[in-house]
Amino acid sequence: MTVLAVLSQKGGSGKSTLAINLAAAFGAQSQRVMILDADPQGSVSAWAAIAQDELSAGVSVRSTDEQYLVDDVREATQSDDWVIIDGPPRITRVMADAIHAADVVLIPGKAGPFDLWACPDLVEAVKASQEVNRGRPVAAFVVTMHKPRTMLGRHIDESLEAYDLPVLESRTTDRVAYPMMAIVGKSVFEGTDQVAQGEMAAMRDEIGRLLNGNSD
Repeated sequence: MTVLAVLSQKGGSGKSTLAINLAAAFGAQSQRVMILDADPQGSVSAWAAIAQDELSAGVSVRSTDEQYLVDDVREATQSDDWVIIDGPPRITRVMADAIHAADVVLIPGKAGPFDLWACPDLVEAVKASQEVNRGRPVAAFVVTMHKPRTMLGRHIDESLEAYDLPVLESRTTDRVAYPMMAIVGKSVFEGTDQVAQGEMAAMRDEIGRLLNGNSD
């Protein structure tokens, strides 16, 4: 069982989209995945409500908050292979609890100055946890809605180096499949965009290598 927290201090970073599609990516490997929706905006819960009883294979969703997150993680780990926490877009007790419970933290961000400026407090909280928990959680940035071969794309890679955390090589590009599949309560794995599917499968596999201590 692995707990993965997708956390950002800024809304619009692609956090919930990552949580949904990573869950589906693991589910596609016949793994059981619980998404704990700890974001007050409730995007993942809204997605699940649209899907009703037709969620992506192996995926289930539960809404949670600062009062119940720790207990919900503990309960989910008894039956699921992965627990994915979709955290709130700001530093709160929920985010602190998510960092403490996580084996791996992903910090999504789009190419642009505002997402970069919103990182420092979260990075500091993750590093503080790593210092007292022997390097746990493993943490990395993930670039979302990437625009290849642009100045912004190059800028975000250079800028993230200053935070001294790994940056995943795999990333999502700005493809319409992500929002369009979410609108109908699906993941990209239930659509026809093979590029988007490949992006998420690559990210799933890189997370596995990160957890095993091999980021190559």
